[in-house]
Amino acid sequence: MKNLISFLLLSLFFTGYIYSQCTSNSEYGLYETNNSGFIESVSTLVSPGKYMTISNILENEYTFTAIHSVITDDYIVLTDSSDNILEQGVSPISYTFMPGDITGGIIRLHLFLDAACNTDDINLSVTILNETVAPTTCQLPENPGISYRSDTRIDFNWEAPSIGDTPSSYNWEAVPAGNAQGVGIVDSGNTIVTNASATGLTNNTFYVFYMRSNCGVNGNSDWYATPPLKTNLGPPPTNDFCNGAISVVQDINSDIDSSTIINGTLLNTAGTDILAEQCSGNSVDNARDDIWYSFLAQTTDVTITLDPLFNGILTLLSDCDASFILDCSDNNGSGVPRSEEITYNSLIVNQTYYVRVYYQGFATASPNFTLKIWSATATTDVDNDGFSNSVDCDDDDANIYPGADEIPNDGIDQDCDGNDLVIVPINDNLCDAIGLIIGNSTSGGTYTNVAATTQVSELSGACWANSDLATSTVWFSFVSPVSGELNITTDFNDGTLTNTQLSLYSASDCNDLVTLTPLFCNDDISGSNFLSLIEVTGLTSGNTYYLQVDGYADEQGTFDIGITETTLGTQDLGEVELFQFYPNPVNDILTIKSKNIIKHFSVFSILGERVDYKSLETSAIDIDLSKLASGLYLVKVVTDKGTKIIKVLKE
Repeated sequence: MKNLISFLLLSLFFTGYIYSQCTSNSEYGLYETNNSGFIESVSTLVSPGKYMTISNILENEYTFTAIHSVITDDYIVLTDSSDNILEQGVSPISYTFMPGDITGGIIRLHLFLDAACNTDDINLSVTILNETVAPTTCQLPENPGISYRSDTRIDFNWEAPSIGDTPSSYNWEAVPAGNAQGVGIVDSGNTIVTNASATGLTNNTFYVFYMRSNCGVNGNSDWYATPPLKTNLGPPPTNDFCNGAISVVQDINSDIDSSTIINGTLLNTAGTDILAEQCSGNSVDNARDDIWYSFLAQTTDVTITLDPLFNGILTLLSDCDASFILDCSDNNGSGVPRSEEITYNSLIVNQTYYVRVYYQGFATASPNFTLKIWSATATTDVDNDGFSNSVDCDDDDANIYPGADEIPNDGIDQDCDGNDLVIVPINDNLCDAIGLIIGNSTSGGTYTNVAATTQVSELSGACWANSDLATSTVWFSFVSPVSGELNITTDFNDGTLTNTQLSLYSASDCNDLVTLTPLFCNDDISGSNFLSLIEVTGLTSGNTYYLQVDGYADEQGTFDIGITETTLGTQDLGEVELFQFYPNPVNDILTIKSKNIIKHFSVFSILGERVDYKSLETSAIDIDLSKLASGLYLVKVVTDKGTKIIKVLKE
């Protein structure tokens, strides 16, 4: 029996000895409680392994809490000012102070991750509540946090009060640090949810965020004030979130010394969409300042090494989701050296993986790091472009590899995604027609119909050879001049498109192609010139018209357009002595004579289809109309002095 008693006493002695070790000799800061009956925030930045000194403690009952992230089992040791333990345990703990417990109303809260006195480089939120003082029924918001912080915006959140009334809403304000609540408000609001976003902030500037509960008929709580929070110096990096991860190359046939160094920084990181993981087994902190990279697996194994200037955490994922975390490294905690390394042997070749780097804390003053992603597995890379033949879709061409810059519309898949990059012309649709300036001609193959498509209900030119259907059409528009007479042509030699087709329309609604009305069209200028020319007459001044350009038989390429106004010269070509044509009506040959030099002529059907054209230099011409169907035709004659249009009846 004596042995049993001795054993129990010895056990109690060692138990007390172990507990007595969970005190710290490193003070973080001081706090004077106001004993209001409200939950008071002692600190949101203290780290495990430190203690807070709290003054103005009364002979009342108090509740103390210490939490971080989503884990709430931090360990609190309550002592007097001489470190004599009064109470200890997992948060929250309560203690009623009796006469003689403490001197001068001063206590210490020693903070740890657990009863084994473990510490980490993270931030704790510590609160105190005087349970004896009767509070008003409307309590302060609790446990504020930050989810996003950039150079111009801070998103913050809080929890509803754990005691008292349930608030119906919350007020919040953002003011420059040093200002009292309500003074110099930069942004504010009222919300029924427990989060808000302050915008319009100035970069590199400290702000304090005030929030209070609204409890309806029971009034408002006091204002809760956060510690000063500083906006970032510059805008967030492009790889601040997983979906913006910077693509890097996994080194192959490599080792730690020869692998490519990826220089990175957490500077100006703002937020995260994937919560921090419990990596070290001790704690989970916030990953708001994380930064992202991606790589294409070229082998089934990979080694990832991180050398940060801060206490960093390294994570490997197979997708942008917390459920796809494959491995992480936080081996050294807050120790030195701070290198982290992941070795993973179950990658799927040709699948994309993601790497996350972040600081285990709120922000770091030394944000730079280096990263390496490599494998020593022997692989084949014929063209030495850094990609093995297991992922390179053309290992004989160093310009073709996963992630290479695509050359649009060239029929070659440079980036190995299975498709050529196709970019349709900006004027692929009627409503996106490019405006033409009358009197201007382009050069150098300005326009293109490469990768052009057709719209639903899009028409084809009535005069196009072999009833060729519209396939690769693009659109242009212009406003008719007063004369209503124009020449529109693609007859230039700078482009790659050798066989064009034109059709001119009016339309009451560019969004509804059913409203298109065909006016003029042309397929080929001549039997040897397969470019196009439309000679237009009778347009209404000020109206907008639409020009459709296509390549015959789906030909695609570049081309130019010229549009010029054709008006009568200074002489009246209708005068008999200057211009004559006969017979009219005509069966076969129409003769035209002019005192001026005839440059070219065109014959149009009454529907606007050009059925004949000839370029020449003469003062008299015979036009063979014998093969045309009977009916009314328009003959346009252009001389060196002007233009004349005549009506001819073919019998």
